[in-house]
Amino acid sequence: MERMKMKTGSLLTGWLFRLLIVSVAVILTSESVAAESDASKALEGLTFGTLAYLDYSNGQMPLPEGESSNYNRFKITRGYITIKKAMLPWLRMRVTMDVHQDKTGDYKLREKYFYAELRPADVGFLTGMKSEIGLGHMPWLDYEEHLNPYRSQGTMAVERAGIFNSADAGISLRGDFGGKLENADKKTGNHSYTGRFGSWHIGIYNGGGYHARENNENKTL
Repeated sequence: MERMKMKTGSLLTGWLFRLLIVSVAVILTSESVAAESDASKALEGLTFGTLAYLDYSNGQMPLPEGESSNYNRFKITRGYITIKKAMLPWLRMRVTMDVHQDKTGDYKLREKYFYAELRPADVGFLTGMKSEIGLGHMPWLDYEEHLNPYRSQGTMAVERAGIFNSADAGISLRGDFGGKLENADKKTGNHSYTGRFGSWHIGIYNGGGYHARENNENKTL
């Protein structure tokens, strides 16, 4: 009888131990699923992108007094790393790092875009509005770069002349007149400014651009 009791107790203890292990495994699995669910929610609306322009050049460069210098080189003219995140239906974030080569030949990383994008509701004829706060797009160059295919070869003429460049610290507001034009990229060649009756973009900035410091109290409109 004692042996039967001991055997029954041993079996009961074994089943309880197995039940405890299964319960712990279920709890750990549930926590893991919950953690994965939280992580997937945090990653919703998050995108990463890269863009690089590689160049090979071979030729002669003119020098003073009729002289010339030969060159034969590979070069990364521009490289971008972009992170975007949709935080809320009316709020987005963007960070873009710019890889460039300085005068010494060293490749360096600097910020080009770093802004919060607000998306207010339409106001009558003004639709699809977006406001950038931070290091954002400059109006004219942003429009021209989406339209002019020369952008793939180098910076635009306005930037090369040192007048202003494509990004600056400040605040801006843009939008469309009368909603979006259907197939705007095919009809106008521009997929960024797609207003049915035109688009608009206005902002106030430091004026020095994203690779120059602010040296005065003036602002550029």
